Amino acid sequence: MSERLWYYMQGNQQNGPVPESHLKGLLSAGTLPRDTMVWSDNLAGWMDAAQVQELLPGGVERQWHYMAANNAQMGPVPEGELKQLLSSGRIGGQTLVWTPGMTGWAPVASLPDLAPATAPTAPAAAVTAAAQPAAAVQPTTAAQPAVGGGASGPITPSEVVLLHASQFAPEGTMLKGGSWTALTDGAKVGYTDLTVALLSAALLANEQAGVVRLRMQPKKAMLGLKTVNVVMVDWLQDGPAWPDGTLEWMAVEGMRAQKPREAADVFTGLLLMDSTYPHILATNIVLANLASRDVILSEEKKKLLIGTTVNYKVTEQTRTIMADCPPGPVQQLLTQCQQGRPDIWQGLVEAGKAAINNRKEYSD
Repeated sequence: MSERLWYYMQGNQQNGPVPESHLKGLLSAGTLPRDTMVWSDNLAGWMDAAQVQELLPGGVERQWHYMAANNAQMGPVPEGELKQLLSSGRIGGQTLVWTPGMTGWAPVASLPDLAPATAPTAPAAAVTAAAQPAAAVQPTTAAQPAVGGGASGPITPSEVVLLHASQFAPEGTMLKGGSWTALTDGAKVGYTDLTVALLSAALLANEQAGVVRLRMQPKKAMLGLKTVNVVMVDWLQDGPAWPDGTLEWMAVEGMRAQKPREAADVFTGLLLMDSTYPHILATNIVLANLASRDVILSEEKKKLLIGTTVNYKVTEQTRTIMADCPPGPVQQLLTQCQQGRPDIWQGLVEAGKAAINNRKEYSD
């Protein structure tokens, strides 16, 4: 039987494929650090080598997340500690758990490695929208799945960003593209930073779902006099059935079966049209989609000289959905990219700003 083949990252360089024994040798010798990003055809996406048991057997105890009875997301905790919780009856067979490498949350009773330790009399954790993983969402950088925001939830990760805008974007100024008044708390958040967060959340959610892969690639600039690194997006496979019209859905539709594209080009496509005020496009697109699904309320008002304007308002249903889909998992999705892959994150920031500039419409 031939050995499994693996790819691994060194800096911004993707290497491979190499046989599994070769990769194990590099890791055991310390030639590659244990946090090296690796990928093989049985993984949903790129992962830290330390999270892949077959590469480092016994080297690192698996880390688990679990849903408490009040739907609070707990962890990570080592596997040994999770088994103690099971044996003590503090969590039970229907408790939802997740560890890097799983395609989504699953009850303990469905996992042979954990089920023997299950205390059958323990109460099952209540499952709400906040506990449901995005359908087919798969982590790619040892991140938790985006619980409560996704294809199976009422709102997508980018929509989580908009509804919790003040937690994703700092205050804006006119010199930095203006500011938007957040619907839920009235905070003035910067349009440009919010746009970057919205677009990045949509693309990273698709990477987490195994639909695309992000990587850095050198590119000639300034008529070939300079080389810069840009984020490239590789299409991998179909993924979650995101709600039609959302940024996540448009990213999938725009990438399907296409050759690798620059993230800046993908983001430009997501903004849909040229505008005199391109920095507001992403926000308006997400608002319109939330209103079309009755997550928020839209009201048209006619004003003299100005024409028709649309006002958006949150309702009790909006706040219920927000409570079920807290910002934490999406914040972690973005933060882990910022901290774990700073080159990718900086590339996404630059791609978002480039998309805004690409959509700038100048009047004669």
